[in-house]
Amino acid sequence: MKAIKQLFFVILYLVFISTVAQAITIDELGKTTVYIREQFNSYEMKGGRKYEIWFKDTQTGELTPKLITKQGTGFLVVHNKHIYIVTAAHVAKDMSNKAEIIWNTASDETRIFTIEDLEKKLPYSKWFFHTFADIAVHPFGFTEKTEHILVPEELFIKKNEVASLGTKVYVLGFPLNLGLHDTLSPISKKAEIASWITTIDYPNIRLDAKFILLDEDLAVGYSGAPVFISPEPQMQGNKIVLTNSPPKLIGIQSGTIADQTGGKISLVVPIPYLDEIFSSEEFKKYKTQIGIE
Repeated sequence: MKAIKQLFFVILYLVFISTVAQAITIDELGKTTVYIREQFNSYEMKGGRKYEIWFKDTQTGELTPKLITKQGTGFLVVHNKHIYIVTAAHVAKDMSNKAEIIWNTASDETRIFTIEDLEKKLPYSKWFFHTFADIAVHPFGFTEKTEHILVPEELFIKKNEVASLGTKVYVLGFPLNLGLHDTLSPISKKAEIASWITTIDYPNIRLDAKFILLDEDLAVGYSGAPVFISPEPQMQGNKIVLTNSPPKLIGIQSGTIADQTGGKISLVVPIPYLDEIFSSEEFKKYKTQIGIE
C-alpha cells in the first residue's frame, strides 16, 4: 500500500510539473528575474583628500548625494525543492554584502533585501561560483507568505539538446537602470542564436569555456540575465496557431565581444554549467551543514 501511495504522488507531481511547464509564458518568466544593485556616494579626490559629491536644490536648499550604481540581473530557480538566485559570477563578485536584491512576487509586490539580510537568515549561505564559467548561485530563503514564480529545472535545456542557428531567444533583464519604477518590470530583448555551444579564442577568456553566441549586443545591466527559447506562434493558412511547447532556459548573459568596426556578439553561458555548481564538493558540504538532500 505504501508503494502504491508513493507511485500515486510521483505521477501527480509529474502531471503538475508538465502542466506548469506548458502553461508558463515569457511574461510570467519575467517575474523570475531579480534586479541586483549596489549604490554608493560619488566622490572626487582633491588635495589628496576624498570629497563626496552632493546636489543642492537652488529653490529648497535640499541636498541629495550623487550616487553611483553597480547593477546586474539575476533570476530565481528551484533545485531539489529549494530556491536559489542565479547570476553571472562577475556580477556577484562585484557586489558587497550591502548590495540589494529587488524582486517581484507573483502578485506584483516588489520586495527588497540585501545580501547581508539573506545571509543572516540562511546559515552558511553564500555565493557559490563555478570554477571557471561566468555563473554563480546563492541560496534564497525569503519564502514565508510569499508567492513565487520560479524557473523549474524541467525548463533547463539539457547538455545533449541542440538549438538551430537563427532560433529566436528572449533575454530578460534590467539594462541601463531601466525596469525599476512602481513595480519591477524587466526589459525583454529579442535576439537569435548565432552559434551553439562553442569556444572563444579571445583575451581573458579560457579556451575550454563553452558559450552560446547571440547576434545582438546587450546593454550594461543585462549581465546575469536569463536567456530563453520561446516557441513562437505558427501560421497555418490564415490562422495563428499557438504551440503547447514550453519555453526553455538555455543560459545566462555573460558579456559581449567586439571588433574595431563596431560589430558585437553576445556571450551566453550554457545553463548546464549550473549543474556543475550543484554537484561540486563545496556545495555538497553546504547541503550537509544545513541538512538538506
